[in-house]
Amino acid sequence: MSGVLVGIGGPSGTAVRHWAGAIRIRGRHYARVRTDDQGRFTARLAPGSYRITGTSASYGGGKGECRASGRVRLRAHHTTHVRVVCQLK
Repeated sequence: MSGVLVGIGGPSGTAVRHWAGAIRIRGRHYARVRTDDQGRFTARLAPGSYRITGTSASYGGGKGECRASGRVRLRAHHTTHVRVVCQLK
């Protein structure tokens, strides 16, 4: 799996923000990975269904939870791309 941690929303015309942070992956297995400075991350996991959340110091002081939309299904021998979103108001 590969993905990105982003902040979206805010005032009209605000661009998507890519943030460094931590990603938690829960399901058949549990993993915690760090993103790079552009919010990118990768993880190698067994096939299955996972719930993916993230946090960033740039969102709610690191206490706000960011989420992928719904559960993410990973299949054997495929790379699944995930976007973990921090919803800005």
